[in-house]
Amino acid sequence: MNTRSYQSITPTVKTILVINIGIFLLANILGERLDITRILGMHLPGSEYFAPYQYVTHMFTHADVMHVFFNMFAVFMFGSVLERVWGNKRFLLYYFAT
Repeated sequence: MNTRSYQSITPTVKTILVINIGIFLLANILGERLDITRILGMHLPGSEYFAPYQYVTHMFTHADVMHVFFNMFAVFMFGSVLERVWGNKRFLLYYFAT
């Protein structure tokens, strides 16, 4: 029995990890010059910073290192198992719904 295939990260989980960590690093590198968190983070509809795309993009912004670490650790630990059982489309729908 080949257990290696059950230990690898699935493609959708890998993409989610790369996007989240990439946006976190970009936000920290750009800092004050371009406030990525303000642009992509969720704001109330009455706010001057609100934009409809934030319903999706806020899922990829994180406040600090511990926030991004524990979120991505959970995706790493459970995401590949769920993606293998449900398939990538259903897993991605679950990710965006939760």
